[in-house]
Amino acid sequence: MTQVQLQAEVREEIGKEATRKLRGTGMVPAICYGAKKDSLNLRVETRQLQKLLSSEAANQLINLEIKGAKKAKNRAVLIKEVQRDNLRNRILHVDFHEVDLNEEIATTVPIIFVGEEKRDNDGGIVEHVLRELEIACLPTHIPEHVVVDVSKLSIGHGIHVGDLSAGEGVKILTPRDEMVVTVVTTRATEAEVPATPAAEAEPALVGDKDKEKAAEKAE
Repeated sequence: MTQVQLQAEVREEIGKEATRKLRGTGMVPAICYGAKKDSLNLRVETRQLQKLLSSEAANQLINLEIKGAKKAKNRAVLIKEVQRDNLRNRILHVDFHEVDLNEEIATTVPIIFVGEEKRDNDGGIVEHVLRELEIACLPTHIPEHVVVDVSKLSIGHGIHVGDLSAGEGVKILTPRDEMVVTVVTTRATEAEVPATPAAEAEPALVGDKDKEKAAEKAE
């Protein structure tokens, strides 16, 4: 598997004020830890990081090229956490977890659905139930994604996790009986909508009650 390349520099200044100024220069504060090595405070270019996160490479093994360290050395990492400011639509901080290439790890990969346009025109709707799979493998064996072909599915049928394969050397940890995708009908959807309750009887008007009392006295 081809590793994704990302450049980073050692960050000396830490603290809220330092990181605020750093973001103003088009950089994102980061930290790299794991694999029995000291953690490193880093900074990465915002544009490079955004480009990486918007692609499938976000779940892939990254070759982090670190500049400015006393023992400058590339590190094989995975993105562990990304902190965002959703109001301003910007990345605040990113955590890189260094991995041992000879030790199996658990991670997640996205599911890609294909073949929907080739399905029979039976009026069914393809419902995507699961969007990613949890897997375990060596870091160098992490697949970019798992492809699920829905072209042969008909109404009432589906694909479970147990029907999938993530590639050689990759174990799927998501339970086998979980549904990945199914085809449903619009009728089933409509049946789930509760019926409108019957209108309650309107209360008798004051005038009507007076008429009823007069009738009772007349009797």
